[in-house]
Amino acid sequence: MNKELFEAAEIAKFNPKELGEYWESLKNFRDWYSVMSTQLKKGREEGLKEGLEKGLEQGRKEECFKNAKKMKQAGIAFDVIAQVTGLSIGEIASL
Repeated sequence: MNKELFEAAEIAKFNPKELGEYWESLKNFRDWYSVMSTQLKKGREEGLKEGLEKGLEQGRKEECFKNAKKMKQAGIAFDVIAQVTGLSIGEIASL
């Protein structure tokens, strides 16, 4: 609180030129801060979207492997499993 009062008292002593420079500097800082905040928010949103997409794709792939393993254990032909899951015959054989 004392710091803010001291700053206000210092600003009150400014001559018109210094006051103009102060306000211009403050405006520049606020503009910069706004741009940086917006970009940070945008970057976070893009990162979350990308992470979600990758996670969903990984989950789908894991589900395919899980289903393929169950089908293999049930004795279903590899070519049928490959057709249903989209996995290669090599991937199915390695399960």
